[in-house]
Amino acid sequence: MPDAPTTPEHNLRTCIGCRRKAAAAEMIRFALDENGVLSVDYRGVAPGRGAWICPDPRCLQQAVKRNAFKRSFRRRVSYDPVSLPGEVSQGLTFRVEAAFRSARRAAALTENTACTPNDQTLMNGQRVHKKSATIGSSEPTALTVSWGNPLTEWVISNTVWGERVARAIKQAHTWESRTSELGPMATRNGRQKRGS
Repeated sequence: MPDAPTTPEHNLRTCIGCRRKAAAAEMIRFALDENGVLSVDYRGVAPGRGAWICPDPRCLQQAVKRNAFKRSFRRRVSYDPVSLPGEVSQGLTFRVEAAFRSARRAAALTENTACTPNDQTLMNGQRVHKKSATIGSSEPTALTVSWGNPLTEWVISNTVWGERVARAIKQAHTWESRTSELGPMATRNGRQKRGS
């Protein structure tokens, strides 16, 4: 029996909004419960088929507009498109906090300093460093990120954990900054949608 392919193409997921292919860690997964209700699978462990989107609300808007969730799951899907962006935002915040917890358990995370109020912006109830999408390197093997309320600068000594935390912060920051640019989710005919 031949081995399973280990090429990067084997682990790629396709966004149901823009059709871009990317690694699962760079995407947001949606899953259905037994009643066909759509939810954000922020941990990526829900059983069954999943649908993936980029961490960009424009992709979610396209997926809703094109009825892509129904096609992806091959069945009737219930969701509220008005509350869906907020659910994604909560899931991305949870993903950041989970990455911090994992780095702390791996003893790769240390608190450095609190940031000044001038360096802060409000994002989904959390104070976030204005430069949270870019990660500064304080040492060759350490990354510095800012997150939390009150805003705190953290040094992550392990680059693998640092990249995970940085990716989660960047996704959350990108989602929040682009959500305000979009209006409410609508169907092809322009009316609000309650499910497909």
